[in-house]
Amino acid sequence: MAERGARHPENTQEHAVRRHDDGRWAMGASPNPGGRPKGNGEVRELARQYTETALKTLVHIAEHGKQESARVAASQALLDRGWGKASQPLSDEDGGPLVVQIVRFSDITN
Repeated sequence: MAERGARHPENTQEHAVRRHDDGRWAMGASPNPGGRPKGNGEVRELARQYTETALKTLVHIAEHGKQESARVAASQALLDRGWGKASQPLSDEDGGPLVVQIVRFSDITN
């Protein structure tokens, strides 16, 4: 395995130790000061070149698939890509609306 920071010299051990005693990151410190590696976009672009082929494959499976589960999965994938996934409403255990309360860490440690 490569030495830490060898690929991205800005991500060094010096950056990783900038935490408070309670584990929080110090202001201005970052666990990843170099940001996201640039290579991810290249893979995404390569994959996007096959969008038309993938959609045609999903349509073929949806229309001619031998198993119902394959046809349903392909149809669902097409709908998700064309219209977005259906929203998932959140509810509490009684079926009522879910209420989220945001609490600061300092409020629970004092």
